Amino acid sequence: FYFCEPGDSNCTVDLALSNVEKYALVGITEEMSLTVELLEKVTPWVFGGQAEQVAARKNASKVSERGTNIFNPVTNTSLNGATSTRTRQQIKERAVNYKDEIEFYNRVKKLFWRKAAQLSY
Repeated sequence: FYFCEPGDSNCTVDLALSNVEKYALVGITEEMSLTVELLEKVTPWVFGGQAEQVAARKNASKVSERGTNIFNPVTNTSLNGATSTRTRQQIKERAVNYKDEIEFYNRVKKLFWRKAAQLSY
C-alpha cells in the first residue's frame, strides 16, 4: 500500500485506511474532474480555478478519453476498452493475489464518495 511506510511488512488494509483518513481528500482517477472540483472546495487557495482548466482541456480534446481507431484482429474489436475473454479469465484467476488491494481501493472509493456528499456533490 502507498499509505504505509515503504517496506512495512506489518501494513494492513485498516492501517492504510487510517492513514488515508488523515488527508483532507484522496481522489480517484476515474473521477478526475470531480476530484479537482473537490480539491477546489477543500483547498481553494491552491486549486482555485483548476476545475475550469480541466473542463476546458477535456472539451478542447477532439478524441474522447478512451477513444482510439486501432483495431484488434484477435478480438475483432477496436481497442477502445476491449478486453478479450482470455484476458478476463486470467484477471479473474489472478485477482485472488490482490484481495487486499481491491478491498483497500473499494474502501477508499467509499471515503471519496462520502467526502463528495459531505461537500454537497
